[in-house]
Amino acid sequence: MITPKVSVVIPVYNAEPFLEECLNSLISQTLNDIEIICVDDGSTDNSFAILSTYSVKDSRIKVLKQENSGAGTARNNGMATAGGDYIIFLDADDYFDRQMLELTYEKALRDNADIVLFDIYTLDNVTKEVRSPELFLNHAYIPEQEIFNWRDIPNYIFNISSITVWNKLFRRDFINTHNIKFQQIKNNDANYFASIALIKAERISILDKRLMYFRQNNPSSQTQNTAANPLNSFVAWKAVKDKLVEEGLYEKVKRSFVNRITGHLLDRLSLMNNGSAFELLYNKLRNEYFETLDITGHDESYFYNRQDYVRSRKIIEQTAAEYLFERIEYLKRSAYSAQSGFVFPRGKVNKDERIVLYGAGNVGQSFYRQIVNTGCCELVLWVDRNFKNLGSQVANPEIIKETSYDKIVIAVADKQMADSIKRYLLDLGVDDDRIIWEDPRLL
Repeated sequence: MITPKVSVVIPVYNAEPFLEECLNSLISQTLNDIEIICVDDGSTDNSFAILSTYSVKDSRIKVLKQENSGAGTARNNGMATAGGDYIIFLDADDYFDRQMLELTYEKALRDNADIVLFDIYTLDNVTKEVRSPELFLNHAYIPEQEIFNWRDIPNYIFNISSITVWNKLFRRDFINTHNIKFQQIKNNDANYFASIALIKAERISILDKRLMYFRQNNPSSQTQNTAANPLNSFVAWKAVKDKLVEEGLYEKVKRSFVNRITGHLLDRLSLMNNGSAFELLYNKLRNEYFETLDITGHDESYFYNRQDYVRSRKIIEQTAAEYLFERIEYLKRSAYSAQSGFVFPRGKVNKDERIVLYGAGNVGQSFYRQIVNTGCCELVLWVDRNFKNLGSQVANPEIIKETSYDKIVIAVADKQMADSIKRYLLDLGVDDDRIIWEDPRLL
């Protein structure tokens, strides 16, 4: 029997509306020598029937079935049967570029990589809008060398990418040697796997291409149902910390760890969609989790994202009711901005000023819509270094030198990335007082 080059493992739970699109994008991959292991996690819709039909049509598809136990258990069961040289863990509601497996596999071979990271698009399940986010592959923290490991970036190893598994290709022997498993919890089961893999890997490689479409705003996804298990985010990160302590690595990567989990826990809190789940997690964060996970005891300079520091301090100092009341009042004052999720710095821009917008990710697209809808300034140019993949509206930043403008607004959420863009603009000859950046996220 020929060994597959890549094993694809997919946990499937009630994914009927999206499953055919997912499977079609995999069976049409330009890399043919693959196996697709689908683990039905006790679905109550027609998912298992769809999987069975596809397995008859394509012998590369293998279908396993388990009682509903969560994606972590499903991934472990799929991994146990995988035989590929490399392995990737995908979700059943996403779909993929036809070259995803070929390009990541070839990159892994060239670099003899334990892990290959790649970038993604997001797809809004309601509006169908496709975006090019900056959060899933963070260039501000990636080192210059093509092959690296945690020793090269101990303060940033957990910040180079989202702590997910579906934008990473893993060498299977590497995973087996270190016996890395998914936690058997519902929600956040991949945090431990992805974090420990990044720490154990000797050779990490980056493929700077967007190769999958990650579906957001999907009410049936794990992410949207975190309120059912509000404390699992802490369970996941406590296990990561304990493992790092056991390996004698925690103090060496502590700053990266703290910065990663602060933002993640705050995101989990924002996903709580009922009052009891929100209050439970909020009080746990305030009275126990922040201290246990070492988020307390640092000043603002320790954090890469100022808003993470501000929000965590508010949680420590305020009751849940006080926190929510303050947020509601803020949202009332920022009604338009609340719709987009990001606040354009209108206080620093006059209506008659000509603006260059730098950045076309989620923040840039939000700013663009606010400028167009409100007429708060005159947009003369929209630029992004990834302009080749963003359509004709977005241009090469080099054109700034040939453009007449009053101010440049940097449209990114991460301060370090904003600082990097600012240095680039200064090197380009832009005056410091014409460059604007403010953290665009809502409090």
